[in-house]
Amino acid sequence: TYLVAFWAPWSGTSTQAFARLSDLDRRHRERGLVVLAVTGPDARGTTLASARARLAELGEFVATRVAYDETGAWTRAWIGEPSAPLLPEVFLVDSTGTVAAQGALAEVELRLPAVLAGTHDVARIASEAAEKPALLAKSAELQRAFDAAYRAHDWARVVELCDQLVALDAVRNRRFAVSKFQVLYLETRRTDEALEYARTLAEGLARDDVGMLGTLAWTIVDPHLEPPKRDLALAEACARRAVELTARRNPVLLDTLARVHAAGGDLARAIRVEEEAAHLDPLFQGTL
Repeated sequence: TYLVAFWAPWSGTSTQAFARLSDLDRRHRERGLVVLAVTGPDARGTTLASARARLAELGEFVATRVAYDETGAWTRAWIGEPSAPLLPEVFLVDSTGTVAAQGALAEVELRLPAVLAGTHDVARIASEAAEKPALLAKSAELQRAFDAAYRAHDWARVVELCDQLVALDAVRNRRFAVSKFQVLYLETRRTDEALEYARTLAEGLARDDVGMLGTLAWTIVDPHLEPPKRDLALAEACARRAVELTARRNPVLLDTLARVHAAGGDLARAIRVEEEAAHLDPLFQGTL
């Protein structure tokens, strides 16, 4: 079984996926999973040297096979022009050579257990793919209703629509899970319910989503907000996980983690982490 991920050194989203790809490789290698990350020349000027340099920066977070498609022929055959898809574009190929899933890593990973066990239904997967346009149309309809409810400050309706969107397609609509948390936490002041929901997200849907983790942590620790209760342990867990997934190379996430430490009174640790952020981006020198 092959998990083939097309990535680019200039794409933060795709380089952030390496920690997850390496984790999948380690956990499932003995079950016959081969993980391969592929990059090659593209319109953004990717070269073998730039790819190697990015991998060197990621260091131990790259623990899987990486290939350089020198002519770009393989990349074009699989995904078309390299600039077309939202990277990483991931393919899951079963033991018969059939593509069992294609798309975002989080979406493809949902298929992995069944494909490794050989219990997946290729015909059903194809049928679900055919239903995707209708699913997207329904999502768009619910999102329009969400926008209207949000503008009207109808928070009960907003929460209801967030639940519907996540239930319809948790992977594509995961940002609405964060919206639900923020509305519960900041607008309705159902603080305990909001924090419990955030813990559920951190352990599940958001576990490997850097954007979700960062937003959860920042919402809790944002110095400009005054929620009735802050869970700094939860904020630290989210921020730390996001920092780890990005190999400590994202200054915004480092800044968030530093602010969590500062809010908890650990100024020495906050300064050390903020120094990392400021080293990567001078913008954070003022915060330091």
